[in-house]
Amino acid sequence: MIAVLDARCGLEDSFRARIVELVREVRREPSCITFTAYEARDVPGLFHLYEVCTDAAAFDTRLRTEYVHRFISAIPALGTSGPGTLAQLDELPIDRRQSIDPSPGVQPPRQESAKAPGSGSGNPAYRHEPNAPTSSRHQGKPPS
Repeated sequence: MIAVLDARCGLEDSFRARIVELVREVRREPSCITFTAYEARDVPGLFHLYEVCTDAAAFDTRLRTEYVHRFISAIPALGTSGPGTLAQLDELPIDRRQSIDPSPGVQPPRQESAKAPGSGSGNPAYRHEPNAPTSSRHQGKPPS
Protein backbone atom coordinates (compact mmCIF):
# COMPACT_ATOMS: atom_id res chain seq x y z
CA MET A 1 0.00 0.00 0.00
CA ILE A 2 1.17 3.47 -0.80
CA ALA A 3 -0.73 6.50 0.43
CA VAL A 4 0.02 10.18 -0.13
CA LEU A 5 -1.43 12.56 2.44
CA ASP A 6 -1.16 16.34 2.37
CA ALA A 7 -1.70 18.18 5.67
CA ARG A 8 -3.78 21.32 5.83
CA CYS A 9 -1.77 24.48 6.47
CA GLY A 10 -0.97 24.81 10.16
CA LEU A 11 -1.94 21.20 10.94
CA GLU A 12 1.29 19.51 9.85
CA ASP A 13 2.36 18.67 13.43
CA SER A 14 -1.05 17.24 14.35
CA PHE A 15 -1.18 15.13 11.20
CA ARG A 16 2.41 13.95 11.75
CA ALA A 17 1.51 12.85 15.31
CA ARG A 18 -1.52 10.88 14.03
CA ILE A 19 0.63 9.17 11.40
CA VAL A 20 3.25 8.21 14.00
CA GLU A 21 0.48 6.76 16.18
CA LEU A 22 -0.87 4.75 13.22
CA VAL A 23 2.58 3.41 12.28
CA ARG A 24 3.20 2.24 15.84
CA GLU A 25 -0.14 0.38 15.91
CA VAL A 26 0.29 -1.24 12.49
CA ARG A 27 3.85 -2.39 13.23
CA ARG A 28 2.49 -4.42 16.17
CA GLU A 29 0.37 -6.52 13.80
CA PRO A 30 1.89 -9.92 12.89
CA SER A 31 0.80 -9.42 9.27
CA CYS A 32 2.87 -6.23 8.93
CA ILE A 33 6.09 -6.89 7.05
CA THR A 34 7.00 -3.20 6.96
CA PHE A 35 5.24 0.12 7.45
CA THR A 36 7.20 3.31 6.95
CA ALA A 37 6.05 6.92 6.92
CA TYR A 38 7.98 9.55 4.97
CA GLU A 39 7.69 13.32 4.83
CA ALA A 40 8.79 15.24 1.76
CA ARG A 41 12.03 17.10 2.45
CA ASP A 42 11.00 20.17 0.50
CA VAL A 43 7.29 20.18 1.39
CA PRO A 44 6.59 19.95 5.13
CA GLY A 45 3.28 18.21 5.71
CA LEU A 46 3.34 16.11 2.54
CA PHE A 47 3.44 12.51 3.81
CA HIS A 48 3.97 9.22 1.99
CA LEU A 49 3.03 5.99 3.76
CA TYR A 50 4.45 2.68 2.55
CA GLU A 51 3.24 -0.67 3.86
CA VAL A 52 3.88 -4.26 2.92
CA CYS A 53 1.50 -6.79 4.42
CA THR A 54 1.67 -10.58 4.34
CA ASP A 55 -1.33 -10.72 1.99
CA ALA A 56 -4.37 -8.80 0.77
CA ALA A 57 -6.73 -10.49 3.22
CA ALA A 58 -4.62 -9.38 6.18
CA PHE A 59 -4.57 -5.82 4.83
CA ASP A 60 -8.37 -5.86 4.39
CA THR A 61 -8.72 -7.08 7.98
CA ARG A 62 -6.48 -4.25 9.19
CA LEU A 63 -8.66 -1.70 7.44
CA ARG A 64 -11.51 -2.78 9.73
CA THR A 65 -9.58 -2.22 12.99
CA GLU A 66 -10.55 0.51 15.43
CA TYR A 67 -7.20 2.32 15.22
CA VAL A 68 -7.35 2.49 11.42
CA HIS A 69 -10.92 3.82 11.61
CA ARG A 70 -9.75 6.52 14.06
CA PHE A 71 -6.97 7.51 11.67
CA ILE A 72 -9.19 7.54 8.58
CA SER A 73 -11.85 9.59 10.37
CA ALA A 74 -9.21 12.23 11.25
CA ILE A 75 -8.03 12.69 7.65
CA PRO A 76 -10.75 15.15 6.50
CA ALA A 77 -9.98 17.55 9.35
CA LEU A 78 -6.20 17.27 9.07
CA GLY A 79 -5.53 16.72 5.37
CA THR A 80 -6.47 17.93 1.94
CA SER A 81 -6.38 14.52 0.28
CA GLY A 82 -9.07 11.88 0.22
CA PRO A 83 -9.48 8.16 -0.42
CA GLY A 84 -8.16 8.41 -3.98
CA THR A 85 -4.64 8.83 -2.62
CA LEU A 86 -4.40 5.19 -1.50
CA ALA A 87 -2.93 2.64 -3.88
CA GLN A 88 -3.08 -1.06 -3.09
CA LEU A 89 -0.46 -2.83 -5.13
CA ASP A 90 0.50 -6.38 -5.98
CA GLU A 91 4.21 -7.07 -6.34
CA LEU A 92 5.32 -8.26 -9.76
CA PRO A 93 6.69 -11.81 -9.54
CA ILE A 94 10.29 -11.68 -10.67
CA ASP A 95 12.50 -14.73 -10.66
CA ARG A 96 15.94 -13.31 -9.98
CA ARG A 97 17.61 -16.47 -11.30
CA GLN A 98 16.39 -15.89 -14.87
CA SER A 99 17.60 -13.08 -17.06
CA ILE A 100 15.09 -11.04 -18.96
CA ASP A 101 15.23 -11.73 -22.68
CA PRO A 102 13.89 -8.66 -24.53
CA SER A 103 11.82 -9.07 -27.67
CA PRO A 104 13.81 -9.17 -30.92
CA GLY A 105 14.97 -5.71 -31.89
CA VAL A 106 14.27 -4.23 -28.44
CA GLN A 107 17.25 -2.96 -26.55
CA PRO A 108 17.28 -3.68 -22.80
CA PRO A 109 17.24 -0.64 -20.52
CA ARG A 110 20.61 1.03 -20.15
CA GLN A 111 22.14 0.41 -16.72
CA GLU A 112 23.28 3.59 -15.01
CA SER A 113 25.33 4.01 -11.92
CA ALA A 114 23.36 4.23 -8.70
CA LYS A 115 22.02 7.75 -8.30
CA ALA A 116 19.56 9.22 -5.93
CA PRO A 117 16.10 9.94 -7.39
CA GLY A 118 16.08 13.33 -9.02
CA SER A 119 19.84 13.44 -9.45
CA GLY A 120 19.76 13.24 -13.20
CA SER A 121 18.71 9.62 -13.51
CA GLY A 122 17.26 10.33 -16.92
CA ASN A 123 13.88 8.84 -16.00
CA PRO A 124 11.29 11.64 -15.88
CA ALA A 125 9.22 9.61 -13.42
CA TYR A 126 12.03 10.01 -10.89
CA ARG A 127 13.03 13.54 -11.73
CA HIS A 128 12.59 16.01 -8.89
CA GLU A 129 11.61 19.52 -9.85
CA PRO A 130 12.51 21.61 -6.77
CA ASN A 131 10.36 24.59 -7.75
CA ALA A 132 7.36 22.62 -9.01
CA PRO A 133 4.28 22.91 -6.77
CA THR A 134 3.09 19.60 -5.38
CA SER A 135 -0.38 20.46 -4.16
CA SER A 136 -2.96 23.23 -4.07
CA ARG A 137 -1.65 24.13 -0.61
CA HIS A 138 1.64 25.11 -2.19
CA GLN A 139 0.13 27.02 -5.11
CA GLY A 140 -1.57 29.67 -2.98
CA LYS A 141 -5.02 28.09 -3.39
CA PRO A 142 -7.23 27.35 -0.41
CA PRO A 143 -7.44 23.67 0.56
CA SER A 144 -10.43 21.81 -0.85
